[in-house]
Amino acid sequence: MRRLIVGIIAITSLGLAGCSTTQLEKLQTYAANYQAAVISINASIAASAPLVAKGCGDLQTLTMLIAPLVPQNAKAPQYFSAANGALNAYCQAIPNDVNGTAAAIAKAIAAARSGYYNVTGRTVGGA
Repeated sequence: MRRLIVGIIAITSLGLAGCSTTQLEKLQTYAANYQAAVISINASIAASAPLVAKGCGDLQTLTMLIAPLVPQNAKAPQYFSAANGALNAYCQAIPNDVNGTAAAIAKAIAAARSGYYNVTGRTVGGA
């Protein structure tokens, strides 16, 4: 049994020693590229994840502002439904595409805010 293990180790060592310099360089380049890709993805998530979190909070606030207007205004249900749908789609689960989710939430916030102003008759300045 011991001879078998020593034999396997010897054969594996010889196999690895047979790698050319070019093959080793390709392997090192692949590993470096992979690490750079992971670092880039992590940086992208770290940069946009706070935007998603804040956006979900803002969208929830707007949804709650529109909710009491639903029985009083004929336009309110469409805005409430759209904002609630965006909350369910983008804020209930961890996103696979954080940048795309942040952009979608920003659009949903703009639409909900516009809907709120439309339903209440208020302007952006507040009056």
